[in-house]
Amino acid sequence: MKGFPKTIGTGQDLFNCLAMVQAGELAAVDLKNAIEAIEAQAYIPCPIGSISEDRKTVTINYCPEAQASQAINTATSGCTVSAVEHKKVSGGTEDAGSETGPNQTIVTLSTALGVGETVLKIPAPTSPYAALGITQEQIDSIKVVLCHE
Repeated sequence: MKGFPKTIGTGQDLFNCLAMVQAGELAAVDLKNAIEAIEAQAYIPCPIGSISEDRKTVTINYCPEAQASQAINTATSGCTVSAVEHKKVSGGTEDAGSETGPNQTIVTLSTALGVGETVLKIPAPTSPYAALGITQEQIDSIKVVLCHE
């Protein structure tokens, strides 16, 4: 194989790439970037439409995957969803939902979001690790090896 693969289809592909990095055949940065892309698939990025003054309540487009008690991916460590409300708001051209269903999700968080956060990352319903047949621990072990490359 020449160059970094265009797709990573299995966990074994990651281990093969790691072996190639260790052999000097691939750049470690390419594998790091591929792992970051896989980790990003664990979340659904939801742009924040509005945020409360205390930065604990955000409005996003309708997201049925948002559920109470979920840990979300933010710069604020340990942030979880306290409550979720889906509602229909009519607003002319902004009306992105179905005609009868909700088009907004209001998420109340356990911790205030940091200033400058514009996206709420809700856990995806399916794990990208399961799809690859690899565990989070295996991904973490590859990342540890890459730190020393």
